[in-house]
Amino acid sequence: FLGAFSGIELEVRMAGVNEAVALVKDMEVDLALLYAPPVDPLLHCHVETLQPLDLIVPMGHPLSQQGRPLALRDLTEWPLGLMDNCFGMRQMVSLVEQQERVHLHARLRTNSVAVLKNFVRSGIGITFMPELTVMEEIRHGEIHVMPMDYPALSGARAQIVSRAGRELTVAAQTCIDHLRKGLRFFNADAPRLLNAKCCV
Repeated sequence: FLGAFSGIELEVRMAGVNEAVALVKDMEVDLALLYAPPVDPLLHCHVETLQPLDLIVPMGHPLSQQGRPLALRDLTEWPLGLMDNCFGMRQMVSLVEQQERVHLHARLRTNSVAVLKNFVRSGIGITFMPELTVMEEIRHGEIHVMPMDYPALSGARAQIVSRAGRELTVAAQTCIDHLRKGLRFFNADAPRLLNAKCCV
């Protein structure tokens, strides 16, 4: 959950996806920016982009030398950092753990994307993150992104949502338009997906 728009004021709150969805459904906020939200008939999606949840490893990490798609079992030997359970990123990983019947032991649990990025960038361990959140580190050669072959992860989406049936004010609609144009997460799919389309 990245932010919320309420009335004529823009208020930014950080919260897990479950809390963000509840705020929208209870009409405490007009809009929420979500990553990997659940399917819910009480949510109306205004903007949606495909932002897969990828494995993030330090450059030169042994996992990046594998010549095949990685499975969760390949990760059990390596120090792992994960977001707290209330966040969409963690819930997506938990879903795949259940499907594969694999338990991933996290050495680090946090509610901070920055902490997770530093955990990987410093060479301590690995984690899961959308490509866009580590673009700067990729450009500097600090982090390597590895797509994983699980539909639940490759199909993760970023959305701007409101409560279904709630009429938005002109100001709220203007906010949606601004976010769609101004935030990379909401104006296009993940960069590697766009590059793949260009190469086809």
